Amino acid sequence: MLQIAQSTYYERHAIARDPDRASSRAKSDADLCIKINAAWEDNRKLYGARKIWHVLLRDNYEIAPCTVERLMRNFGIKGVSVRWPSPFARLSDLRCHVRWRSVQGFRDGDYVGVSPGLRGGDKDQRTATLA
Repeated sequence: MLQIAQSTYYERHAIARDPDRASSRAKSDADLCIKINAAWEDNRKLYGARKIWHVLLRDNYEIAPCTVERLMRNFGIKGVSVRWPSPFARLSDLRCHVRWRSVQGFRDGDYVGVSPGLRGGDKDQRTATLA
């Protein structure tokens, strides 16, 4: 049994039956989610919240950037990030990018130089060396 109030249950059930009973924010969020998803798919699912916000502004939809961020987060869509670590990154920052056996000789907090292979190519070929 769920631990929610009966009034909440029946209100949600009534909204499911008759969507006109939903709040104005819920109605506008549902409408904006469709527009955000369409803009995201039109741009090959690459754009993040900032660029989606600019697309919506170009299409004459007045919406706050924080609203776009909230709806994208709730809807479960994200932009693509292709940032690589800087040439001089801390070892703890590189652990997610470098195979563990290539950094076993280093301590946390050591600055390491990134080999040219870390900026592109096969992830398995990446290594780290002391700077």
